[in-house]
Amino acid sequence: MNIWDWANSATNLVVGLLLGWAAYGLVGLMTTAFWPLAIIIPVLFLGVLLLDSALNAVSEKFFPGGVKRPRIPRQKPLGRRLSLPLGLAIGLVVAWLGLDLPILGTI
Repeated sequence: MNIWDWANSATNLVVGLLLGWAAYGLVGLMTTAFWPLAIIIPVLFLGVLLLDSALNAVSEKFFPGGVKRPRIPRQKPLGRRLSLPLGLAIGLVVAWLGLDLPILGTI
């Protein structure tokens, strides 16, 4: 693994950690009186993703080309491929143990 793989793995680990905390928060939100928000938030997020995909498709029609792929794709190292799922699992466990509030409180 080169330095960029390590940097990408660290970034994916942090993103997975934050996604784990958010997922645990949404599950906790479903058990309160604000349960409609737990349904609306993912639907709005899905809408934003669909809008982004549509805008990318339209911009690709008007501005073809974009970034060209390498001729010989390099397979990503195992650590880089597993960093996001590992971060997600760590985030869920940390939130389940209740350690997310002290960690987020120090940021």
